Amino acid sequence: MPDRRRGSDARVQGAPATPAARGMALGELVRRAFRAFRRAPGAPARESVEGDVETRDGQVGVREGRAFVTDPAGDGDLAALVAGPGVVLEVNGQRVSASALRSTDDVRIRPEVPEEYEPPRYEVSVAQDGLAAMLTVTPGLRVTRAIRDHPPAPRVVLDLEERREVLPPDPGEALQVLSAAGVTRGIDRDALEGIAAVEAMSTLVVARGSAPRPGADFAFEPASEEIARGAKDRRGVPVPAGRFLGLLSPARPSEPGYTVTGAELAPVQPAATPYRIGPGIRAEGGRLYAGVDGRFVIREEGGARVFAVQPLSMFTGDLEGRTIEVDGDLLVRGTCVEVRAVARGSLILEGAAANCHLAAHGDLLLQGSATRSLLAAGPSADALRAQRELEALKRAVDYVLRSYAEIRMSGVVEEADWAVRGPRAIVRTALKTRLREVPDELERLSLVARNVGGAVADILVELDRLFRGEEPVHVEELQRLARRLEDRQAEARRAEPGPAHLSVYAAAHSEIFCDGDVVLAKGCESTRVVASGTVACGASVRGGAVWALGDVFARTIGSPYETETRVTSVRGRVWAEYIHPGVTLEVGDAVVVNDAPRRECCAVEEDGRVRFVPARATAAIEDRLHPLAAR
Repeated sequence: MPDRRRGSDARVQGAPATPAARGMALGELVRRAFRAFRRAPGAPARESVEGDVETRDGQVGVREGRAFVTDPAGDGDLAALVAGPGVVLEVNGQRVSASALRSTDDVRIRPEVPEEYEPPRYEVSVAQDGLAAMLTVTPGLRVTRAIRDHPPAPRVVLDLEERREVLPPDPGEALQVLSAAGVTRGIDRDALEGIAAVEAMSTLVVARGSAPRPGADFAFEPASEEIARGAKDRRGVPVPAGRFLGLLSPARPSEPGYTVTGAELAPVQPAATPYRIGPGIRAEGGRLYAGVDGRFVIREEGGARVFAVQPLSMFTGDLEGRTIEVDGDLLVRGTCVEVRAVARGSLILEGAAANCHLAAHGDLLLQGSATRSLLAAGPSADALRAQRELEALKRAVDYVLRSYAEIRMSGVVEEADWAVRGPRAIVRTALKTRLREVPDELERLSLVARNVGGAVADILVELDRLFRGEEPVHVEELQRLARRLEDRQAEARRAEPGPAHLSVYAAAHSEIFCDGDVVLAKGCESTRVVASGTVACGASVRGGAVWALGDVFARTIGSPYETETRVTSVRGRVWAEYIHPGVTLEVGDAVVVNDAPRRECCAVEEDGRVRFVPARATAAIEDRLHPLAAR
């Protein structure tokens, strides 16, 4: 029976295989292999039966990185294996990209790069001020590649399966990186241990320095709102003995700091205000109590802040020729004649005063009249007094300079003659000016010079050298002095009103200085009034001078007898029911001599001139007078 399998006729007939026959058989084998390559992946194996012979294609499978080949049956095609990206395929020792395989072939497959490893990365950055160190960590990565398993099939394309493993940062390695970067202090161990849980690039603060801790001044915590308000007011607040005043915390010294690299940071030590516990205070640790009945105050004394309770001192009956100085409030129930009384608190006189010097750091209330007396209220009253004296000297110096210019133009006195003559000789022989009053002004200033500091004290020293010494006075020196006096005057005009209050029933031939507001219930005559606040007069201002930073209120200014009267309001207005002719008014930088009677008006500065505006002055005076008197 003839063999029906294709390509086997020659062998069945027993004829020897010729070279041509062998060539035809090899060609058939190659054609079968390429038909296997062209077959779509996963196509079913071709099986046919021709008679009793089974035909089946070869198959190849992959398991655990090894290829398993099954030869074809009959004239089936050989199994084909194709190397995908990243796969190395070796058949019988040769690297190929694809091959038809027999079970006898030596097939080796492997990934081209079996494993990749990237270690964790660490990057250290230090803040510009050195008070923090940041660590940027990137976890490591290990990639493992293996040949993917495939079930047996006539054609298999080899591919890879990857397994990625995130490698967490190591706290020990991070610590070594920090040390190599110079970060040695303030390391946060908890934050450093926490980097082991990082799964993506992150930046963490792993070290902190310490900024210098500045010192703190002492602090006083008042026990109540009333105490707090009184502590801010120079006049204080009344308190009974045993009253709890507040907590006093001492100053805290500053502490040095350090950077994360270990550098020391020097502390900034603020200027601490010295303080002390004054009289009338009982201290128990940091708790302050009133030791006596009086007025609780916080005052400046010798550059230190003093906590004290000023007791109330009281005198009953008339006083004459006495000198009284008290550390608290002073109450005199009587009349004073030739009395010098100074109170660090407030001063109340229920009678009249004649030829007296009364001064209070707080308020001053005089229920009677003041005659030929000096009244001063407020801690800066002496400075106000000195300022007014200096302005009088300024006018004298200006007069001398103007006179010198006129005499030079007339040729009466040569410049050399002026330079070598002393001030008293000049007064006697040539000018006979107000310069003769300078020594008298200096005598008056000497009474308050010890309480005046700064620029005023320097000017006093220069005045004393110029006008008391035997050295000649040069024009340039007078001009320089005039400029300094002018600067000081401008500075005084910029001052703020003080907190004090001075109230007097009436004043005649007296001087009144108040670092605050002044009330003259029945007016004043030939009296100089200086106030850093407002001045309210319930009657007339006749003769003398009134100077105030704020408004001036008066029912009548001047007199029909043309008594020299001058009223100045630096930053306010002048209100009056009636202004006599001949009164000098200075409002702001403008000055005018009133030339006609004026009623119900207000003097204001407008375009560098004093302008009289009709106004309800009576109502304005009443509105201002009563609140001030009520204080």
